[in-house]
Amino acid sequence: MDHPLIVRITEVYESFDELFIVQELCHGGDLFDRLENRLDESDLSGSTGLPFSEAQCAEYVKQMLAATGYLHSKNIVHRDIKLEHFMFSTSESTELRMIDFGFAKHLGASGYTSGLAGTNYTQAPETLQGGRYNEKFDVWSIGVLTYLLMAGDVPFGSLDDPDSVKAVNFRQAIDHAPLVFEPTERWRLVSDEGKRFIKRLLNRDPSQRPSAAEAMEDPWIVDWARQEANQNQQLSPETLQSLMAFKESSEMQRLLSEVLSYTLLPEQISGLRDEFAKIDKNGSGLITLASLKQVLMLGARGPFWFLTEHDVEEIFDSIKISKNETTIRWHEFVAAGFSKAQYDDRNMRLAFERLDTAHNG
Repeated sequence: MDHPLIVRITEVYESFDELFIVQELCHGGDLFDRLENRLDESDLSGSTGLPFSEAQCAEYVKQMLAATGYLHSKNIVHRDIKLEHFMFSTSESTELRMIDFGFAKHLGASGYTSGLAGTNYTQAPETLQGGRYNEKFDVWSIGVLTYLLMAGDVPFGSLDDPDSVKAVNFRQAIDHAPLVFEPTERWRLVSDEGKRFIKRLLNRDPSQRPSAAEAMEDPWIVDWARQEANQNQQLSPETLQSLMAFKESSEMQRLLSEVLSYTLLPEQISGLRDEFAKIDKNGSGLITLASLKQVLMLGARGPFWFLTEHDVEEIFDSIKISKNETTIRWHEFVAAGFSKAQYDDRNMRLAFERLDTAHNG
């Protein structure tokens, strides 16, 4: 997976009977912890306030949908989406990282899979009925998490009683109980668009439930998710210069930049993350030729007025490592904009060691 909102694997080591996976370090806690902290700080358990603002909830849900939609585009269903499986790089960060793929599964040629998976309160009704299901399983789970972020509890049952009897009741409630927005005092603060969004995702008929991509286009997400200040801004001149220079570089230079890009830590590419978001406005984690043209041609009307549509197409083709792809992935963009990253000797050493397979210096 190569998406800015999915935890990055940096290295894999294999012994005779074990596999060691080294991942990006996320030391900012998970989204469940952050929700609990908000509940504790405001003592909302007995009050009528919201744990997060509705706009912040929409922003978190938008990120969940973006990461999940990317998985689904690769024909993978996560099957255990919950707040604990979305982490933050730092305690100050508001950008999520999807983690933990222990239940993840490739969908077969039919587009379906089967078997129980995940956590009791996020399981979709079609899984409890023992039949086949598809990626809409994950969309239901995100509907549950949206309710949880708004109300501080889940829509069917309660997180305060996790014993085995309650688990059975969870299954019965998910299958049959009506969706009720309680306590009414708290839900009165939530917009009608927010409630409609939750109802769409918690539709018991998976054929009537939106896909992750369709949910991203829901009016609640579009209107309530924080619109970043860079939504209509052009790329910085430095980034444009990096992309243009990358177009003129050799195949070997591009390959080396790609290797170097995987040695960078999140804080070293925070500037590039902002630039990437200016092009990837829907949060898909992929850049299309159309979206690149829209932003670069906007920049061409300013300091880069001389850029033509053909120039942009050449830049797009040069950034793609695989010529069969129709989009630019996250780390391909990082490689192309590498000169803007805050790299140091450590990055050079790690890249050299990765290429020095004989370990002879």
